[in-house]
Amino acid sequence: MRNGLLPILLLLSTASLGQTHATMLPANPDYTAAVNDHLAGPGVTVLSASYLLLPYAIGTFTDTIGSIGMTEGLVMATGVVHVIEAPNLSQGTSMGGGSSGLTDADLLQLLNPPAPQWDAAILTIDLIPAGDSLQLRYVFGSEEYDEYVCSIKNDVMGIFLSGPGIDGSFTNDGINMATLPATGLPVCVNTVNLGVPGSEGSGLCWAYPNWQMDTVHYVDNFFGPNCGLDGYTEVLTAKAAVQPGAVYQLKIAIADAHDGIYDSAVFLEAGSLTSELSTGMDAATPVPASVWYADATREVVLRGPILNGGRVEVQAFDAAGRCVARANASPDGVAWRAPMALATGCYAIRAVQEGAVVSGRVMVE
Repeated sequence: MRNGLLPILLLLSTASLGQTHATMLPANPDYTAAVNDHLAGPGVTVLSASYLLLPYAIGTFTDTIGSIGMTEGLVMATGVVHVIEAPNLSQGTSMGGGSSGLTDADLLQLLNPPAPQWDAAILTIDLIPAGDSLQLRYVFGSEEYDEYVCSIKNDVMGIFLSGPGIDGSFTNDGINMATLPATGLPVCVNTVNLGVPGSEGSGLCWAYPNWQMDTVHYVDNFFGPNCGLDGYTEVLTAKAAVQPGAVYQLKIAIADAHDGIYDSAVFLEAGSLTSELSTGMDAATPVPASVWYADATREVVLRGPILNGGRVEVQAFDAAGRCVARANASPDGVAWRAPMALATGCYAIRAVQEGAVVSGRVMVE
């Protein structure tokens, strides 16, 4: 049936204006700056970022109509990032890559059954969250769809988080934040798809229990005009609980499975790496909690939460996650003030009263 539609679809695709567009990063890029400019959002302080392995497999993307649910951000692929370029005129594209031995140990844990890994792209970010949660919006897509669903060619991705309070089975006791909503399975070709084995499938999807439950999150892009990949997920959100002001390591990785043929990619939405603030001091208060630094009086000011008695201790953490100042706050109407002579810079602030926490981030100029 698909072959009969091919000439018409090719014509429509060729006539359509491409939407997803990739740009490789410049030679010898500043990855920290790239993360700050194209990924980090409110509540996150990026300390550093590094990248392995293929330099042409990371870049930026734009999508003028948001056809994949995003308009811009970072993109990583298992080959040249231009594999995402619209329209989708081929059902099996490989652009560069084909390099064996480029692997990530944590991605290997996600492959069931185990398979050789090729063309890994790995972005590592050290960061400080200002709030008590960390989240990131992403889309996974692949040229392995739909023919190789349920085969050993199970391209895979992961978003791994490690740091204080995290206790998982991955490197540095990390966890994988890139899991599917219904099943909690990792995001890969064999777990989010049309829900049926592909023409080249070999029955391997059943290695992932309940693998057909997340089909609602899959978009079939057969000769689609707006994205170059054969299929991709809806926008998914990776989220984890964290400790405000502590240092965490985030690793985003993607790789080909079994061979380096047919590329996959992950889109990371600009501004979506964020940390939400806790409102644990008083969830019923009608005034939103906010935190800022009063330069004139050299005080950290918290406004909004109504505290129910007891000492309020305020702590300031520098960019390395070290507690550099500590003071008790005094009430001032609806605000609380803590004297802190902080040097110029960005600080994560944490105020604690009897186990309740309010946190935020301040800039001192």
